[in-house]
Amino acid sequence: MRYDIGVKVRDALELAMGARAMLVDDSRLHAALPTTSSRQLETIARGVEALRSPAAAADDETIGAHAGGGLRKLRVGGREVFRLYTIDVAMQNDAAAAIHRFDDLAENVAETIACHALALRSRTLLYILGDRGFSIDASGRAKCGGATPEEVIVPAFAFIVDAVQ
Repeated sequence: MRYDIGVKVRDALELAMGARAMLVDDSRLHAALPTTSSRQLETIARGVEALRSPAAAADDETIGAHAGGGLRKLRVGGREVFRLYTIDVAMQNDAAAAIHRFDDLAENVAETIACHALALRSRTLLYILGDRGFSIDASGRAKCGGATPEEVIVPAFAFIVDAVQ
């Protein structure tokens, strides 16, 4: 999720969760190069060691396998994370049209996250971040793996669920 969409997701999520959650952190991160999902997951799993000695290049998962665009639980190192494919699917299907629908796309992502978040235990910290962004090439296709600001700068924000006073 690139930064500009992330800001829209954060705002839509605040509205969707209302009084059931409170935004407690909002920041910006930088994706490791190359800006592919497999590289970001490796960095989450191995930390600084992944930056010192990267694993052999791995192809990103095929998006077609996740055509539903929903949440998928992944084991990354010793952590369980959820990965949302909605933006990837929209960009692969028709990036040129999707860039004109960022608001709708952000609301769809926020709705999915809110449904998941509202089922969590009270006082859970929900940390949401983009793993990497994307850029649009001259032919209107989305691409990742480069070093453009759109691919590198990603959002990160946190909510405390069901602990608002």
